[in-house]
Amino acid sequence: MITQFRFSRLLLPMTVVILLGCAGCGCDGMTENRLLVFLDRTDKSVFEHIKDDASSIIKRLGKSLFPCVECRGGVIRVVQVRDNCQNKPLLDGRFDPLPEGTDPAGTVPNDYQNFIKAVKAFSVSVSQDSTVSGYTATCLYEPLCKELVDITDNSKVDPGVIKVLIYSDMLENSSMETSLYKHDSLTVETFESRLKDKYNIEIPNLKGVEIYIINHSDIKNQNKVRYACGLWKEMLTGHGAKVIGPKSSY
Repeated sequence: MITQFRFSRLLLPMTVVILLGCAGCGCDGMTENRLLVFLDRTDKSVFEHIKDDASSIIKRLGKSLFPCVECRGGVIRVVQVRDNCQNKPLLDGRFDPLPEGTDPAGTVPNDYQNFIKAVKAFSVSVSQDSTVSGYTATCLYEPLCKELVDITDNSKVDPGVIKVLIYSDMLENSSMETSLYKHDSLTVETFESRLKDKYNIEIPNLKGVEIYIINHSDIKNQNKVRYACGLWKEMLTGHGAKVIGPKSSY
């Protein structure tokens, strides 16, 4: 009985190791394509112009970024930012890298099927936040940093393609020292230093990340918006990102 008990205790971890070693058998490497859509809902007039573009692009990128391909997984996260610096997720989905030999014409895992259904069914609407017109401040840096840290994390699965769509005028306005309404001649070094000191969080390494800055071409405060977008573009590029825009649509 003693020998049998010891054998069982030894057998269990060996079995676990074998099973773990077989996860993704045959795959040279498992990757995960990722899409982050970051919606600034603090200006209703701006949001009305970009919500349809965001809805259509999410569906379009859903097809190109998340095909049924073996050894590849996917992550999508659509969040809105509010004046309290808290992100509200509108869509948050993930599917594990598909097994080797997955055939799009055959049976595919349920988590992939559910993921694709959710992406196809999703659309951005004002009704998702009935208080959208009541915000007076714009807090971008802290919530965006948190999302970028998560979307670039490689502790579990190596990221494949990472795309980030930021729908915003980029006019940070969460405090006197960081407000781009109050300051229109800050250097990128000063702006980022003030943000890091205030929120105690930094932009991660964005090498390989494509970031699109999107806002409506008829936006108010055009000169301020142009300055703010240029400041953010320089800051994000400095951390390794490829930044496209600002554009009026994707």
